[in-house]
Amino acid sequence: MPIGPGTKLGPYEIAKQLGAGGMGQVFRARDTRLNRDVAVKVLPASLTPAPDMRARLEQEARTAGSLNHPNIVSVFDVGETDGGFYLVEELLEGETLRERLAAGVISAGKAIDYAVQIARGLAAAHARGVVHRDLKPENLFVTRDGRVKILDFGLATSGHAPVRPDDATIVLTEPGVVMGTVGYMSPEQVRAQPVDSRSDVFSFGLVLYEMVAGARAFRRESPAETMNAIVHDDPPEVPVLAVPSAQPLGRIVRHCLEKDPDARYQSMQDVAFHLESVAAVSGAVTPPAVRAPAARKRWPLPVAALALLLAGFGLAALFLAPGKETVPSYRFTPLATDASSQRDPAWSPDGKNVAYVAVVDGVFQVFTRSLSQQTPVQLTKVQADCAGPFWARGGDRIYYISGGSLWGVGAAGGIPERVVDKIGDARLSPDGRILMYRGSPNGKPGFWIESPPGAKPVEWAGPTARSRFRFSPDGKSIGLWVSVAGTQELWVYPFPSGKPRLVTKARTIERSSVPLGFDWLPDSRRLVFAGGIDQSARDHLFVADTVNGQVRPLTTGTGMEAAPAVSPDGTRIAFASRHVDDDIIELPLDGSGTRTLLATSRNEHCVSWSPVHPQFLFTKEHEGTEEVWMRSVDEGWERPVAFAAMFASGPTKRVSEPVFSPDGRRAAFLRDPVGIYVAAVAGGPPVLVTNGTFPTWSPDGNWIAVGKSTPGGNRLVKARVGGDPNGTVIGPPPGSPPGGFRPTWSPAGDWISWCNTKGDLILVRPDDSETVTLAHLPRVSTVGWSRDGSTAYGLDFSVDRRLALRVFDVRTRKQLASIEYGVFPDVSAVHGLSLAPDGKSFATSILRDTGDIWILEGFGAKR
Repeated sequence: MPIGPGTKLGPYEIAKQLGAGGMGQVFRARDTRLNRDVAVKVLPASLTPAPDMRARLEQEARTAGSLNHPNIVSVFDVGETDGGFYLVEELLEGETLRERLAAGVISAGKAIDYAVQIARGLAAAHARGVVHRDLKPENLFVTRDGRVKILDFGLATSGHAPVRPDDATIVLTEPGVVMGTVGYMSPEQVRAQPVDSRSDVFSFGLVLYEMVAGARAFRRESPAETMNAIVHDDPPEVPVLAVPSAQPLGRIVRHCLEKDPDARYQSMQDVAFHLESVAAVSGAVTPPAVRAPAARKRWPLPVAALALLLAGFGLAALFLAPGKETVPSYRFTPLATDASSQRDPAWSPDGKNVAYVAVVDGVFQVFTRSLSQQTPVQLTKVQADCAGPFWARGGDRIYYISGGSLWGVGAAGGIPERVVDKIGDARLSPDGRILMYRGSPNGKPGFWIESPPGAKPVEWAGPTARSRFRFSPDGKSIGLWVSVAGTQELWVYPFPSGKPRLVTKARTIERSSVPLGFDWLPDSRRLVFAGGIDQSARDHLFVADTVNGQVRPLTTGTGMEAAPAVSPDGTRIAFASRHVDDDIIELPLDGSGTRTLLATSRNEHCVSWSPVHPQFLFTKEHEGTEEVWMRSVDEGWERPVAFAAMFASGPTKRVSEPVFSPDGRRAAFLRDPVGIYVAAVAGGPPVLVTNGTFPTWSPDGNWIAVGKSTPGGNRLVKARVGGDPNGTVIGPPPGSPPGGFRPTWSPAGDWISWCNTKGDLILVRPDDSETVTLAHLPRVSTVGWSRDGSTAYGLDFSVDRRLALRVFDVRTRKQLASIEYGVFPDVSAVHGLSLAPDGKSFATSILRDTGDIWILEGFGAKR
């Protein structure tokens, strides 16, 4: 019969419908006997004849009715009327956890609170022999007073929230058929194996992961791919859980998500105990309020954006305005957080839109996003990466750099038009009357001005170093972010002329090809920039006063920030929240595709295989610094080989760039800032050999060649182990193009390879008697050798992010083949080649650089 307000089901009078789902409708009703409001779930008449559907509702009634716990929804009654079937539960006021997640980031402290309650409820159910089997955010309800209730113990769809297609519940219809919700199943559920309470532990871990990460652990494009990921893949690392104070919570999540039930927590009681221990000290991991404006409160929050929880682990108490020391009220809002990587935000002149670039099919394209709309607009579909977008003064056009040229496209789309070639950075003056760019449009590198845009370019007397620049809002100054010998210098040049002044120096912490960037605040005095200052362990945002040189932090914590863009009114900063991570992969010479050797949330790079054992040396980020470690592939252990504490005198910033000796007993490595050392891998004191970078051994183990900076430029130097530390310069000759990337000594001993910055793959005789160019490949920066030295392999990572090995015959100097490994859209650099002991593959390290765009408000920028 039709059910509506006034309908009576036994003693329950229907007031209104609350929701509907796959198991029927949910109504608010009045219990006329006990004078209380209740929720009534009614099985639809069309399903009533189905024994399995009715059995599920009856099962839910019996199961939930047998449980009495404050974190489990109470079931009061069950009944039939006119052939229908209904279930009566306590009426809950609030929202499902799914709805709560859609509203924005849940603080770590609140996530722990919710998790403790869920764990307690599940532990109570398990103690009665009840396994939920369908735990998910839709089946968890958060009441207005913050209490979490577990719903739907009958594998029924909750009526409190709609279910998306990829959330489809799979119901048991016969033995061997999986049941549960795709994305929240345990591996044993996916395999249709018998389940027990440990299956709920895994599903609980997925829910806890989602609360902390803001994204699902195993969400893929189809249900089948999602289930495959649950069985075979590890969930993405959550940056916030790497913070020391949050690591206990991270261990709980990882332990819940073990694939093997025997390796997980064996009871929810144990989970609850450990969570309560974390909750006791949750003040160490509870972030301040981080909320999105109501208009955008339902945006998704992917794992990469968890860098924003950096706010919860140490946002600086910044006082931006001199003399006004008030604690700012930070607010973070996600702007562009798709699965692809986003970067380079730029505000429109009216402050209502943001342009940025994002990866589409492996290429960065230009997008715009209105602050009042949720859907971005793609403006370009070009072959080469786009970067550095900026708006025309009227807001009707957007300029960007692609393929070394400046292009313009309408803000609503259209056909891009080329503006000028051979440039690296460009900007319009605030009044739009001057176009300035850095490059060599006339064959001469420098800074050039077109006034008005389109006029003949005139050289501007700026710095000679490669740099990024920005006009101040009043047009009277130009800020320049200059790269000088591995550091970043922030300069201000009066425009059009005047004496420049250095504002500050910074360093780029993370190895990345992505410029970190800066922008002006509206007062034309202060700059917001990204970089590392003092003892920062990550790249963060800072504010610099260009008059007095004062620098103050804007963000701190576990995340990384880049490319700040200040809104025209100065109240908001759009920036790229970055995740930069080195992983070690294997490149089989049969072209069968890459394989992962080592990948964690920490950086691992500079890999070197042992020539005699299935072990490799690598650089590892450990406790905030880089160290040299050794790992056994067969046995799975790893241990440190070289680290700062080994050296008795002087500072040690990092220990890196390890390489095995030919006999596999020693390692050469860089101690920064001192030089190249050698130590036995079994243990022993390190010995200084020479200074330089990227050591490589001679086949007899008596010499080490390095790249070294000299007054004549970067040179190749060889030094005898235990001999003269100054070594002997063996090439390239003075006047050669700069470079010195990763020299590698041929196993035959007859050549040392060398790659310069122009893309020349050079071979030098160790006695400096001959130098030849093997090939010219602009993107090859590393060379590997076959066991006998007759074949050289150039590691080529092209501008469209295609990874390949170019194979050369050293004697004939001909390319023999090209081994292709595909496109790596989220990788910005690939470094090093080391031949495996069996000679069938090379190991290398890839630098993944991903990011999302967020907006920061409430930072107190106004004076």
